[in-house]
Amino acid sequence: FYNRNSFKKKKVENQFEFMKAYLKGEGIRIDFEEYIFQTETHPDYPSLLSFSESLSFFNIENIATRVPKDQLENLPERFIAVIEPKDKASFLTLVEQKTTGINYLDNGSLESIDKDSFLDVWSGIVLVAEQTENTIEAASKKSWLGNIVLPLLLAATFLLTFTNDQFPLMFSGFALFSILGIFLASEALKQEFGVKNTISSGVCNATPTTDCNAVINSEKTKLLGKVSLSDISIIYFVSQFLSLLILGLGTATASFLQITFLSLALAIPVTLFSFYYQYAIAKKWCPVCLGIAGTLYAQFAILLFHTDSFLQDFKVTGIISVVSIYILFLAIWLATKPFIKDFFKLKSDNMENIRFRRNYSLFKNALKVNRTVEAEIMTSQIQLGKTTAPLQISMVTNPYCKFCEGAHQAVHTILNRSDLEVGINLRFNVNPERTDEKTIRLHQGFIDVYNSGGSEAFMTAMDDWFQHKDVNKWLAKYQTSEKINPQALELFKKEYNENAKNELLFTPAIIVSRHLYPKMYRPAELAGFISELEEDNDFISESTTLEVT
Repeated sequence: FYNRNSFKKKKVENQFEFMKAYLKGEGIRIDFEEYIFQTETHPDYPSLLSFSESLSFFNIENIATRVPKDQLENLPERFIAVIEPKDKASFLTLVEQKTTGINYLDNGSLESIDKDSFLDVWSGIVLVAEQTENTIEAASKKSWLGNIVLPLLLAATFLLTFTNDQFPLMFSGFALFSILGIFLASEALKQEFGVKNTISSGVCNATPTTDCNAVINSEKTKLLGKVSLSDISIIYFVSQFLSLLILGLGTATASFLQITFLSLALAIPVTLFSFYYQYAIAKKWCPVCLGIAGTLYAQFAILLFHTDSFLQDFKVTGIISVVSIYILFLAIWLATKPFIKDFFKLKSDNMENIRFRRNYSLFKNALKVNRTVEAEIMTSQIQLGKTTAPLQISMVTNPYCKFCEGAHQAVHTILNRSDLEVGINLRFNVNPERTDEKTIRLHQGFIDVYNSGGSEAFMTAMDDWFQHKDVNKWLAKYQTSEKINPQALELFKKEYNENAKNELLFTPAIIVSRHLYPKMYRPAELAGFISELEEDNDFISESTTLEVT
């Protein structure tokens, strides 16, 4: 099942929702945005292996395997399964066993069937995860815009609108629909830019007759062949909201409402054309577009009941001010949109690039063609991880090295993975004859911390160092000896000579089973290949003996 050419899931926009629901139900808290990134950049994405190994990245114990169908009742109440319907492609989903039958998600929709019907479509492949004490806990990243700015915006808007003595309730309702319009317009833009996992993705692909992309990105719906429906929507609603805050709540209230009423009246034919295009030409419905049209109609209805309040008094200066805001934002949007579009394109290209770089076959070939070093380099005073593991990695580092911090973070990631069997031998690259006393004391201090506190204390000391890189502050905190230990000098001299003999005077130098780590890969990328390396007979040995210096 773990074969690289095994099950491939049909790509859908909301494919991570089942995993998010599963982890939440199991009480497993992780940075879900990072989980999506690790999964999407996995070379085997969208296979089940990519979902499984991304869980392992967070040190979440999990197993993906095939079980006999008659063992269904012995599985946990909730698990991830591969479903193989007869009428469409296989897909991954969350399954829940209930007393009344089986529930599972099918493209965002909940399906409830009996046990026998489920056995007909279930492949027998499952993924089960478990929360453990070693799990790397990280709360999901909050959207700063959605969780801070938007609530403050809503609160400020309602406070301001209630200060309008003429018609406060009308302004409050109007402002609410204006914010809703901005949200829907941004969702339409995400569809245009190809941004995945948006809120609208599940709605846009809910049924065979719904497809936002077919409507929003159609050339036939673009004004002058360039301005799309999403452009018109974001320009209109943002300009409207700015006008509301700047002019509508001030002395130009009537002018704002007059221009807005006129623009809404002109928008109705556009919405009617949109309905016609979706029904007769595209033969696909765009829920986001329908939501935008509904928002426009709601605003028009609100103003329609208050026409007597603002249609009598026309002020040229107020109307010019409102129109100026619309024109200003139109210019800003048309100027900035290409950069926003390029940003999302570069982000997508970067995702593909990372997936390419994480391909183990390419990494292995690059590693094998690199030169090998002598066995002495694979030993050191500082031994981290599983010292007797078949896979051994040696790392030549220097606390003052700029890029060694990335290598240090890779070591952290590897050590935090409880499912990995790997030993890491860390050696410094310091020449006692050409190094000042304080720097030698720093290196000696790291050795002393390791000897007295073990690997965990050593990693903490390294964390403290990379946080500020202040030698006086570090030496004071760890109260290391002010005298240079002759044994430490001999160790540094011995390792430096061995490094020089093997042409390893640059740092960080990483050696995997005596093969020099490829220069084309960053040190931090090593952690992504450990799972494959520890199962590759070309880089592991049946028995490993380490010489302790």
